[in-house]
Amino acid sequence: MIAAYKIKEKTNFLKIEQLIYKKTIIYEIEVQDPQGKIWEMACRAEGGGTIFQITQELASSSDPQFTEGGVISEEDARAKALDKFPGNVSETEYEKRVPGYSLYEFNIVNEFGLDTRVKVNATSGEIEEAVIEEWEIHWKAYEKAVD
Repeated sequence: MIAAYKIKEKTNFLKIEQLIYKKTIIYEIEVQDPQGKIWEMACRAEGGGTIFQITQELASSSDPQFTEGGVISEEDARAKALDKFPGNVSETEYEKRVPGYSLYEFNIVNEFGLDTRVKVNATSGEIEEAVIEEWEIHWKAYEKAVD
């Protein structure tokens, strides 16, 4: 969290998630900057807190930042993700890597309740990554619980 704050000072922490990617524990920290933009920063649990990936969340797939460079349809991206990871899509996000390209992110819950987050490159249509979400803590929910 300290590393995330050094990158995006004066932010509000929204949540932290523990993810598993190829047997590696990853922490994803979500923050909101003073302009209201939401950012996700990822670091390895055993990486000394070094942020290795920054992504900006966008409101929709029609956001000009998302569509620059051309994108495949959300339906095609969803079909690709569900073909490889069957289940029900519980949430869809639109992201822009910094620096880089756009991604569709689908949270897919399978028949056993396993939550897999699948990121599909919005330009190429290729699956960029699939991570298993082990847990998440929302700061606002936590603040209400301790009030």
